[in-house]
Amino acid sequence: MKIDLPIAIIFDCQDHKSVHGFQVRNFIPRVCTIRFDSEKNDLPAELFSAYPPENAPGYPNSDNGDAVLAALSTDEYRRIVDRAKRNPFDYGVGTEAERETAQAAADAEHAQDGPND
Repeated sequence: MKIDLPIAIIFDCQDHKSVHGFQVRNFIPRVCTIRFDSEKNDLPAELFSAYPPENAPGYPNSDNGDAVLAALSTDEYRRIVDRAKRNPFDYGVGTEAERETAQAAADAEHAQDGPND
């Protein structure tokens, strides 16, 4: 399953300012997208500079995002993939119709498993 995962990156500008006697640090937040395939580990992860990735300058070009995924623990990675499988409309890559079909299948599977899974 191809997954588009929004991630927040915060750039610390090391720009300390004094506001009313308090030291304030200047941070620049950016929401980016990591796109990866949870079933094909031989494909590199893609990093886009915006979320959704279609808003990124130069889309469909991307940077390699493998280093970002490598920073996740195995448990964190599994939790992300499980969440994406339960909510393919939110995280899945594809047309709106494909995501709606995948979401209906996930909802049916979740209903079979019960509300406590």
